[in-house]
Amino acid sequence: MNDFTDQQLICDYARHQTEAAFAELVRRHIEFVYSAAVRMVRDTHLAEDVTQGVFVALAQQARHLIDRPVLNGWLHRTAQNLAANVVRADVRRRTREQEAATMNELLSSDASDVSWDQIAPELDTALGELNEADRDALLLRYFQRKSAQEMAYILGTSPEAAQKRVNRAVERLRECFSKRKVTIGATGLVALITANAVQAAPAGLLAATITTATLAGTTASTATIIAATKTIAMTTLQKVLVTATIAALAGAGIYEAHQAKKLGAANQSLQTQMDQMTAENRRLAKDLSESEMLKPMPVLASVPVLTNQPAVGITTPTNFWADLTNRSATVKLTHDQAEAFLNANGRTAVNLLAAFRTTRDASLLEEAMGKFPNDPQVAFEATQGTVTG
Repeated sequence: MNDFTDQQLICDYARHQTEAAFAELVRRHIEFVYSAAVRMVRDTHLAEDVTQGVFVALAQQARHLIDRPVLNGWLHRTAQNLAANVVRADVRRRTREQEAATMNELLSSDASDVSWDQIAPELDTALGELNEADRDALLLRYFQRKSAQEMAYILGTSPEAAQKRVNRAVERLRECFSKRKVTIGATGLVALITANAVQAAPAGLLAATITTATLAGTTASTATIIAATKTIAMTTLQKVLVTATIAALAGAGIYEAHQAKKLGAANQSLQTQMDQMTAENRRLAKDLSESEMLKPMPVLASVPVLTNQPAVGITTPTNFWADLTNRSATVKLTHDQAEAFLNANGRTAVNLLAAFRTTRDASLLEEAMGKFPNDPQVAFEATQGTVTG
């Protein structure tokens, strides 16, 4: 590796990732890079950081340096760029440390005679006495911790104008405190406000406030808004309990509304089914009534025909419907024979009328009228002829 040129070592490392080639490059040039970094940053520790950064960049950019015959020029330019970044970062760090030290001095000197306990009770009243522009400038700078650049963007002005507005507002705020017999310098006032004005909110306040505000916005009821106001003033434990209760009630209300909607739909479905069943029952009843009116009279299969001879032993069957159509016939059944027929075939309207017409027994017609008052055949028979016993 000692006999290789820088260009050959870079090619070997770029193509094959050879660690020995890269180590040789570092060995050859580390003193050169470190010496340049010390001159640039004037600090040995920072110079070490710059040196390491240069060789990290070399490893990352090796494939782009294959055609470069002289590597020192690229190393020096890279060290210069990194050193400038380190110097700027160090300057910013030192500035912040200086500001912090100055703030501590202000707190220990200028504000020694006036404490935050004296400022806090009057601060919001004093802010309210300022005009809107001055109040906005103070709130942006010391309560929301905005820089002059950020304030300029928000207010639509230059950073210098924004800072001047802040300085003017601080002086007017200090005058408001002077009217209340609280004498404090501008720097001390700014230090106290910066250190104490904004405090961390309790852990449960965020969730409780979001829940309460959401409920107030959706229900828009006075009672809910009053309850929300009281909730904000409660202790943390009370806020958690009230929030849980409100969430449970809201969930229960939503569930009940959902159940009521489901029950309403079920009731509507049942009502529709009942209406359909009622219509079907009416149709069936109408069809049954019409079929009963058209039904032929039954044939008494085993009832003997009576003549002037005794009934016993007569087994010749006859058509009972023929007897009914011949009202002048002398054929009649006895009461016992009619009862035997009814017991065998059932005491329907048709059978009762058939028995009545062959026996002329009024009790059979009365039974038919009592059991089947709406039967058209029964009604017709009741209006015809004279019943004989």
